Amino acid sequence: MQNENKNSGNKSLFLYTALIFAAAIILIVVAFFGQRNVINSQVNLPSATPDPVGDGITQKAALISEQNAILTKQNEALNTLNTELSNDKKELEQKNSELEINYTNGNIFCTVYQYIYDNNFDDAQEAFSTINPDSLTDAQKIIYSNIKKILN
Repeated sequence: MQNENKNSGNKSLFLYTALIFAAAIILIVVAFFGQRNVINSQVNLPSATPDPVGDGITQKAALISEQNAILTKQNEALNTLNTELSNDKKELEQKNSELEINYTNGNIFCTVYQYIYDNNFDDAQEAFSTINPDSLTDAQKIIYSNIKKILN
């Protein structure tokens, strides 16, 4: 009976040791991949300031001057790009405004056409009078003159 207890104690001790060993292996693997992930996610930047022990003042000044020249070029490129984007934005806003006017005029033409189709010339004349002829495209000017002939 005591031999059986001893075997049972050895089995549970062996099982306990195996579980601790397996947990330690899992922790080592997780730590390895976690460290690898941290190293890979860091950006490789050159040091902002030179090593004070190994370099002289002239070398430090030269390095800082090089870094300053690079940053100045990048700044000029970004300013140029910003100006170009600003001009593009203005052009797009102007084009959008023109398209909105053309859309509105197109809707008015459709309304006028429907009034004329329904023989409601008074409402057609009223809607037609809201159109600004100076804001029309060439195609819209043709339609404008045709409708003007019909309403007169």
